Amino acid sequence: MSTPSKRLRLVCLTIAIGASASGVARADSAAAPKDEAASPAGFWKTFGDEGNAPKSIVHITVENGKASGTIEKIFPAPNEDPSPVCDKCSGELKGKPVLGMRFLWALVLSGSKWTDGAILDPDNGKTYSCTVEVIDGGKRLKVRGYVGIPLLGRSQIWERTEAPSAPGAAK
Repeated sequence: MSTPSKRLRLVCLTIAIGASASGVARADSAAAPKDEAASPAGFWKTFGDEGNAPKSIVHITVENGKASGTIEKIFPAPNEDPSPVCDKCSGELKGKPVLGMRFLWALVLSGSKWTDGAILDPDNGKTYSCTVEVIDGGKRLKVRGYVGIPLLGRSQIWERTEAPSAPGAAK
């Protein structure tokens, strides 16, 4: 998986196993956990399946009891487009920049997990069902994207991080 398209897919799928640009993480809803360590709200560094190289920084917010996320920064490989667009998305997202795109939505708290959400892979334009779980005292986020049932999917671990210094800027 070393072609630019496949690497971009990994970036996006990392995001999509995957929301605001305000830079402020918040948990506004009474349905959101009171313990910040249990909330997915904040900035998260995502990683590819091939090694430990960071792929992106995403921002998750919780409003009205639902979590959603946007792509805030992309770490492209040297041969990748630093400003990719969602060519394979349909509808209003087709051809839109991946940077700043809402890729995660409608997650609701169910016990200790956020479930019943969806996550978009901008590389292939497909949307997957999604669950997330805050682990390691709020330092990491387990993200599972799947088709049909959670067994038919894969998980990735994201790390909590700071807001990117220049929102939307890729380095």
